[in-house]
Amino acid sequence: MPTLRDYYLRLQEFEGESPVELIAPWPPLFVEAIRADFAAAIASGVFHDSTVSISTGTSNQSIGNKIADFAATRIDKALQYFRIENCSGAGYPDRVLRGSTDSGRYPTELKATSAWDPADSNRRVITSSSAKLRRQFKSPINHLLITFSYILNTVTEQASITAVRMDFVEPDTVVNIRLEASVSHRLLAEGKHRHFTLRCVS
Repeated sequence: MPTLRDYYLRLQEFEGESPVELIAPWPPLFVEAIRADFAAAIASGVFHDSTVSISTGTSNQSIGNKIADFAATRIDKALQYFRIENCSGAGYPDRVLRGSTDSGRYPTELKATSAWDPADSNRRVITSSSAKLRRQFKSPINHLLITFSYILNTVTEQASITAVRMDFVEPDTVVNIRLEASVSHRLLAEGKHRHFTLRCVS
């Protein structure tokens, strides 16, 4: 099956660009530093008794965007060594994880789900153009996918975060290609890249 590296090389050819490497392997020390900072932020109780309002009738896409924005804003305030920032301009990535003590900048995609299912094969688009990556990031480029799991109380119309999954995707991470790269819970669960699910105690 095609990998994320395959996708970026094919995509640049399709776009008429001279192919360059747009995804690099994660250095293990970087992975651990990011995981540890997020784990410490969650352990501090950043999501404890913290909810976001979701009105009845809100579309699934809107719910996902609202949950992701809420969770990212909350956890960003508790991170010690990294910042989750908006990435200006249209296209992937919407966010960038930036090291607060160095020059590290990592393309970051935020997703939200009400039920993480390792067997779920529904597509989740993570990237569809190389322009922003080529314009704003320099090799080596390491990519991070963060999925916030949540529960929604339909009576109170309040949602709370239950877990944060971090997928440190690699050049050999398997993807589906339809002139865009997407993943599913199943592909991420079966992936050989490092990932962590950090449980939130309510």
